[in-house]
Amino acid sequence: MKDAALYLIPTTLGDTPVNQVLPSYNLRITSDLRHFIVENVRTARRFLKQCNPEIDIDSLAFYELNEHTDRHRISAYLKPIRQGESVGIISEAGCP
Repeated sequence: MKDAALYLIPTTLGDTPVNQVLPSYNLRITSDLRHFIVENVRTARRFLKQCNPEIDIDSLAFYELNEHTDRHRISAYLKPIRQGESVGIISEAGCP
């Protein structure tokens, strides 16, 4: 079994196409993940569709982490890693 990992996935700034900024390896990793910790679910879903238009968004799990998140819930967001599944963190800070 492959070791679980926590991947930091930067979003693009503005309307820059993801394939002009993120390497194809990163796009493949992103497409294979099923769990995402995100600042905003709506923008994360939109970004993932840009990365892979064929991705089944409804099969993915999103865990919202922002200034409104109860800190007691955060450890549960890492449960997939403890179970051997990798997780992506989608940063709204962008990828300059």
